[in-house]
Amino acid sequence: MTGFIKHLYLILFLSLTVMPYDVLKAEDGHRLWLRYDKISDPAVLEEICYKYHEGVNSVRWLQEQWEKTKDIVDNERFESVKSLLIKQVRDAKIWRDGCILYFQTFSKKPLPQDLEKPEFNLDFYKNHRYTDVPGIK
Repeated sequence: MTGFIKHLYLILFLSLTVMPYDVLKAEDGHRLWLRYDKISDPAVLEEICYKYHEGVNSVRWLQEQWEKTKDIVDNERFESVKSLLIKQVRDAKIWRDGCILYFQTFSKKPLPQDLEKPEFNLDFYKNHRYTDVPGIK
């Protein structure tokens, strides 16, 4: 089972339990809005969308900061880290898009207009497999 699917199962399991409507912290640090009757609330979907977009934007910010080191870091190291950050942005977008599309299935509401839209549908993200990460088959 991929990490993405495990994360979604955890959210679904916890959302079906009797828990107060509160922001809880999962073991991986993700904030989860967990009450079953509230997960379909459009405001909850909107908040989830903005949080996941913040994650992608933070990696993009790291890319910008790394670009500023080009003249003070040797070229081999600079290019190595640069390529890793490119993959990190790609992976953050995959994670963001898969998660927000998953949560959208509960709310059945459109995603906020001012945010970047997912490139693919939910089935793509459910079936996505990484092929360029060492140790992941």
